[in-house]
Amino acid sequence: MLAGANANLREQLSGAQTALHAKEAECNVLVLERDRLAKKLADQEKSHKAALKKAQDSEDALKAEFETEAAGWAEAKQALSEGYGRVEDLIDDYFPGYSVIATQTIEAHREARRQVSISQAPSDGLVIGPLEG
Repeated sequence: MLAGANANLREQLSGAQTALHAKEAECNVLVLERDRLAKKLADQEKSHKAALKKAQDSEDALKAEFETEAAGWAEAKQALSEGYGRVEDLIDDYFPGYSVIATQTIEAHREARRQVSISQAPSDGLVIGPLEG
């Protein structure tokens, strides 16, 4: 009887050891999968950080370009305003009695040009006819 119980226990031990080995093998497969996924995630993180840095650098470059362009626009606007002031001064000097109407005519033509689309030919210039008094 003792021998039968001993054989039975050995059989159970053998089955438990087989199950244990199977679970260890399964655990090892899962550890490898976990390590693979962790590496993949780390690689994605590096890739995303690089893409974010590239996007931020691109945004910074665009902002700098815009600021440069805006400064150029401000300079151009200032130059045009000064030029317009000189034209008004010349009209006052050479046509003293007509300066108000000439200025209004220039403003009307300027406003009309603002309303016209960009596709208008650049040869269409401002033409002021003879002034009537």
